[in-house]
Amino acid sequence: MGKLVPQDPNDEPASELLKRIAQEKAQLVKEGKIKKQKSLPPISDEEKPFELPEGWEWSYLSDIGILARGRSKHRPRNDPTLYADGTIPLVQTGDVARSNGCINTYSALYNQLGLSQSKLWNKGTLCITIAANIADSGILNFDACFPDSVVGFTPYENEIPVLYFHYFMMTIKSTLEKFAPSTAQKNINIDILSQLFFPCPPLEEFHRIVDKVQNLLSVCDVLRAYIQSAQQTQLHLADALTDAAIN
Repeated sequence: MGKLVPQDPNDEPASELLKRIAQEKAQLVKEGKIKKQKSLPPISDEEKPFELPEGWEWSYLSDIGILARGRSKHRPRNDPTLYADGTIPLVQTGDVARSNGCINTYSALYNQLGLSQSKLWNKGTLCITIAANIADSGILNFDACFPDSVVGFTPYENEIPVLYFHYFMMTIKSTLEKFAPSTAQKNINIDILSQLFFPCPPLEEFHRIVDKVQNLLSVCDVLRAYIQSAQQTQLHLADALTDAAIN
């Protein structure tokens, strides 16, 4: 059984959710909206990292949503003609790394020429860094472009909260960093993300877990503020005692 939130035996099992997602993918391929993916082998019992709660299923991350790299074809990338009078946000890896889960800043503004050599991603897309900073993630709070050092992820099922995948990336960041070669600038490729084993919960469980994690993180923020306040008080007390001893 899962330990973070109570399990509900009345939940529709994840296997049914995965069936609907597979049908949605097939329809998108038929309509030419996405390319057909290379089939990945079934996850064997020996490969499964741990036992899942009842109603959950092992899948690949690419089974759950669309993964695609950002785009920035023009060279040099800092060509001023791409940015003059720009109005379209360009998000870089640093913006994602500093986002704390919600991307509210951008590094530059593309104009229409800049947009023509890039791609515009919708608000609500999860951005995942694959170069320089590995596996940092954040959700776009506005439509934006980003380069190929960032991957965009969008669940096929609209009702799945994308915030869940931000939390998922937080849990596996250290694992993904091990895949990055020891070079001056670390990087991983999109295939590593596509082939990630993903423990898929029932749809209702997605929402319960997100709510629980948000509550726990709020408690952590409060505790962090208390600790910082206590540290400041301790410093002031130490200064006061020092002054008293000297005087």
